Amino acid sequence: MAKFKHKKSEEELYLELKNQANFLRKSNAEYDKGDVSEAKRIANCAYILCHDGTGRTKSLLGQTKIKTKQNFLSTSYSPYYQKMRERGQYNYGLGLCDASFTIASGGNAIGKYEPRLAEDIFKLFHELPFKKWYDEEIYRVDNKRGMSRKNLIFAIRSTDGGAHVDGELKNEEYVNLKTEGSGLVIQSNNEKPVFFNHPHLASMRQIGWELEHFLDRCDLLS
Repeated sequence: MAKFKHKKSEEELYLELKNQANFLRKSNAEYDKGDVSEAKRIANCAYILCHDGTGRTKSLLGQTKIKTKQNFLSTSYSPYYQKMRERGQYNYGLGLCDASFTIASGGNAIGKYEPRLAEDIFKLFHELPFKKWYDEEIYRVDNKRGMSRKNLIFAIRSTDGGAHVDGELKNEEYVNLKTEGSGLVIQSNNEKPVFFNHPHLASMRQIGWELEHFLDRCDLLS
């Protein structure tokens, strides 16, 4: 007996796309209100929208033929950092977020990474077709291997809480990003220096901004 299959219509797929677009927008908004764990939901939406696997996994943007409708806006400063690194001027770090710190009560300093969202201070945003955008390197420190948007989305979604939690994380570059970021540390009142917080989540939120920007340009946000 043949296995039952229901092929979704274009209307059904389009409705699913609209749903994921709205899920993404809601998670982006919740992150901006202070719940940085929403970055893991953002990763799950991004995976559904973007990821084409080698087996049955097909991206929703691909199934609806939206993926190639327009270019994606890359907000990464990584190409600029890479040029500086090649000249020996910079060790290259995080392409999608910026570091900041605040002074809390008691004089303790708190360092964190923040998504830059639409703020292009150095006018380095650039447009790319989907594949180049998805595979663009967004993180590298020193001579270690870097990470792309594809790598980060997969790591958070498939191993670190987006849709599944692995007991062991085997992606060394992701662990380096998660725990050390670009290596910035902050020290308060002679305490032990600590790394700035959540670079992987801030980077994921920035990818969420890029995707929301694309979906908005395609009139998919209602």
